Formats: sequence, structure tokens, C-alpha cells
Amino acid sequence: MNVLKKDKKENDKKKDDKKKDKKKSKTFRLIQERDMTPGIQVLKTPLSEKDVLYTIKIVFVGDPCTLDDRKKLLWGYYHNHQSQVVKELGTTMKDVRIDGFDGRISMTLYDNNINRATSYFPFSGAHGIFLVYRNDDDMSFRHVYNWLSEARRFCNKENVFAYVIGIFPNEESINQMSQERKAILHLMKMKTFNYCPGKEKLFDEFINEIVCSIRKINFRDDILEVQWEKRLFESGQYKKPKKGFIPIQSELESSQRKQMEKDPYRRLINQEIDRGLTYTIRLIFCGDEIIQTQARRLAVGLLNGFDQPIKSIDNLDNLATTYREIDNKFLKVRAVGYDLNYKRGLQYSPFVNALGSVIFFDYTNEDSFKHLPIWVKESYKGNLSEMLLFICGLNKTSNKRKISETEVIKYLDSFPPQRKPVHCDFEEKDIKEFVQTFKNYVNTIRRKVFKKGYLTMVEREMVAKERLGTIESSEMMESSKLTPKNFKEDEKDEGCNIQ
Repeated sequence: MNVLKKDKKENDKKKDDKKKDKKKSKTFRLIQERDMTPGIQVLKTPLSEKDVLYTIKIVFVGDPCTLDDRKKLLWGYYHNHQSQVVKELGTTMKDVRIDGFDGRISMTLYDNNINRATSYFPFSGAHGIFLVYRNDDDMSFRHVYNWLSEARRFCNKENVFAYVIGIFPNEESINQMSQERKAILHLMKMKTFNYCPGKEKLFDEFINEIVCSIRKINFRDDILEVQWEKRLFESGQYKKPKKGFIPIQSELESSQRKQMEKDPYRRLINQEIDRGLTYTIRLIFCGDEIIQTQARRLAVGLLNGFDQPIKSIDNLDNLATTYREIDNKFLKVRAVGYDLNYKRGLQYSPFVNALGSVIFFDYTNEDSFKHLPIWVKESYKGNLSEMLLFICGLNKTSNKRKISETEVIKYLDSFPPQRKPVHCDFEEKDIKEFVQTFKNYVNTIRRKVFKKGYLTMVEREMVAKERLGTIESSEMMESSKLTPKNFKEDEKDEGCNIQ
């Protein structure tokens, strides 16, 4: 009996050992941690075809007179601008790692010597087009837009980045570029690079920046992550996790997309045809009926100048508008008058999309001061949390004054610190100080809401949407969850010159 038990134990032990060996054979080998250093790194060891997760194709185009320059730029990027350019230069490849994912940069030249009747498709599959012109050849500059049209015609895709590269003999000639040519380049709304001897390093940095942008928009992290995991799984190096899988953005429910893109401040930013990226600060000028005429006069004076004649105001929704260019973007300040004649039964919401409320009261009228809390409450009925108030008193030095300065200070102190209004009384004899206070008020709103990082992000989204047709197929879906609060406030600079 004991012998049977002993044999059974031995058999059971052998079975357990076999199971353990079987499990060991199925265990996935650990891999080295992936290098997730941000930016671009050139790989010293060439990648095998199976390890290339993406290929970014860039084509250099231009008139025949630019062919040698294009060869020099392309060859120099691959060889640090040190070796001599070869005569027959075809497609060049460089293996890189961008933000942790391995891929390849493919650069090629448009061959101007190819017969037009021949089947020639250098733009097929291109992600970036470099439009090259010579500064000393006016026709090569005029043909830049023609080359862009041809590239877009044969690319068969919308997500193509186009950049203009000017070839100059020296730095001095760059500084002497005509205003007409600068204006044309500005209207093209494309990124430009003016190249001359000595700018080789800057040119390489320019290409690296472009390549990183193309990779992020055309080859999203979530898709590359799935491809990378799949290849490791097939090679037995990585066990695909059952939980925490990153979904492809197009698989998200529409309600989730709407939630991710829900940022009301984006409605204040758009691309104006004659200016480019423009962001709007909408200000509501309001108060009791007794101050309406004066409030509207001040709105026009603050934005258009007090030396301008006051015309009859037919449209309260646009009392005055002014623009100011800041960092190649335009700030638009728009003054709106509150319409007290609007019928009560109808829906009236002038504070929607407003970032500022300029509330007036009259020192000679007690009711206009008592109604300030009502106007403040009305101002906060808008949809934007970053509402900043500006309270202005009129007729402070009048002999009929009924409101004391102590009452005004007491009321202002009743506000919490984060919501305390800007206060400045208007006096005809001291317009300069009032205007400066108003400029600072506008600039405070600008720094608080339209931060440089936020504007840069939204501009990238707009570029992606213009080229891709939608931001749903780009990495912008992730950034669309961000609002101005996610960005650091800009440092204080000079007051906003809005006149």
C-alpha cells in the first residue's frame, strides 16, 4: 500500500514538473526599456525593414536653376554639410528615433530633366514638400505657388506639409529682401527658411523640427504603439496586456470626442483671410440707462481714439473693433454695447463668449451705484469662467455727487481676491491715465487666456484640420482636452497698444 502511494506521489510530481516546464517555455522574455527621449535622434545602426514603424517622405522641388542648390541641401543634411555632393543623387534614407518610435526619413529631388510625357510620380506618398527658389532668379520665386499646386495635385492626400526655402548668397541679401516679396510669402501662410552659407546648422534644426511635426500628425503615437506591441508580441518578446490598451482615436464614441474637444475658448480663435491667426477679446460695455450714451462714447474712444469724431451708433453688437499684431498673431478687441431696449420676453445673451465686462455707474446717481451687483451678476451669466470686470465711475468731481469714495472702496473690497474688478474713474482732464488702465486691463485678459503655449497648440490643430480635413485623425485629439488653465501664464510685457 505504501509502495502504491509512493509511486502515485512520484507520478504527480513528474506531472507538476512537466506543467512547470511547459509554462516556462511559454513565458515571454523581458525586453530592454524603450528609449522615450523626446525629439529626434539619428540611429547609428541601420534599422531592419521589420523594425521601421513609419517612413516620412520629403520632396525638394523648384525650377531647374535650383537643382544644384537642392542637391546641396539634401546631401548636406545627410552628411553634416562636409562631404562633396555626388553627381547622381537619388533618394537618400536616414534612420531615426522620434519621441521613442523608430522610423525612416526618405528625401528625394524632383528631376526637372524628366520628359513630361513620361510617367513620373515623385510626389506619390509624400508628407513634406520643400519649395526652393533662388533670390537672384525672380521667375523661380514666382513659380513657387505653381510647384505647390502640382505637388498637391499628385500627392493624392491632404496631409501634406509645404515649406518655402529661399537660397541667398549671404546674410546681407536676406536683410535686403523686398517688402513685396515678404508680403507674398506672408499671404502664402507657409513656414519659410532663408538659407545662406553659414546657416547649415540652423537648416538641419529646421528640418528636424519639421520632421517631428510630420511624425506627430501623420503617424500618431497610439497607432505606432499598437504596431510596436504587435511586432514584439509576434517575436515573443512582449506579452500584449489585456488591460490598459490604448484605443485608436477613431474608435472613440462621438460623445467622448465632443467632451475632449469641449473648450469654449477655441471659439474665440480663427484664421482670418487677410491676417491669419486671430484671437478675439469681446468686451461688454454696460450699466444703467443714465450712463448708456457716455459708455458707448468711451467704448469708441478707447478702441478707435478719442480724437475721432463720434458717429451715430447703429449696431450695438459692434460699437468698435481694433487689431494689434503680437508675435505674428493678431489680437482683436471688440466692444459690444448692452441693449436695454431688448424685449424682456426674448432670449438675450450678450455675455456669451465675452471675456470682459466694463460696468459704468454715475457718482451723481445713487441707483446706478446700487445696481452694480445686478450688473456683476449679469456679467457672470456668460459661458466663460475667465471673465474679468472693469468698473468705471463717471462725474466723480461733480458738485452733485451723491456716492462717496469710501462706499466704492467698500464695495470693491467685498469681492474675493481672484475676482476683484479693475477700477478706474473717468475724468475728461485725465484721459491718458484712464486709457493706460484700460490697456493694462485688456492685456491682463490676453495673458490670462491667450497664453503663447495655448495659441501655439490651437494653431497646430488648425493647420492639421486644414491639411487633414479633421483633427480626429491626428494627435491633436489628445491636445483638444487642454484649456488655457493647463498652460503657464505669460510673463508681463508692455501694455496692449490698442489705439
